[in-house]
Amino acid sequence: MGSAEELLASLGVDAEDSSTESLNTNNYTSNNSGRQGVTSTTEEKALELLGNGIANELVASAIGVTPARITQLLADENFALEVQKRRFINLQKHSMRDNIYDELEDITLQKLRRAIKSGMIVKPEMLLKALKIFNEAKRRGSASTNNITDTGDIVQINIPQIVKQTFVTNINNQVVQVGDRELETISADKLQKSLEGSNNVITQREDNSGGED
Repeated sequence: MGSAEELLASLGVDAEDSSTESLNTNNYTSNNSGRQGVTSTTEEKALELLGNGIANELVASAIGVTPARITQLLADENFALEVQKRRFINLQKHSMRDNIYDELEDITLQKLRRAIKSGMIVKPEMLLKALKIFNEAKRRGSASTNNITDTGDIVQINIPQIVKQTFVTNINNQVVQVGDRELETISADKLQKSLEGSNNVITQREDNSGGED
């Protein structure tokens, strides 16, 4: 067997089958011309790697920044949305490729089944070899899903029971309330604005106290 094309031809499968057209990545090129908030080379590199499902820590190491910087980028709504879009596009492409491998495996199984039932098996080793290749071909879709859900190391913290009673968690075991105070998840932008507002209040109080003197 000289090539993959010869193998497909021996199985009666057209190497230029229309199904392979679905792998044309030109239809999935991301248009970033209208995107805001992602301008630097570092951000573009991070976007490319994160969009491919690479873990945050590996992305930080690859582009020479701290993991905290990656966390800051993902806190930006525009950046996070673009990462999500790219992950979906890449996962879709991998899933389409996986489906083709599954289809080729099904075709080979059907040919092997018909050959066995008819009692006329010609070159069974070729069918078995093809079946082995298609069956063992790496399915990238599932691997991409694992990478996407892997957001970092999980740190387990043991809290004394007397303190633990003050924490309220949701169904995902996330702390949503401490004592009587509810916790709210906010983006880095909102946090920055909140800090700026607090600083303005402090400055005004200092000015007022200075005027009284």
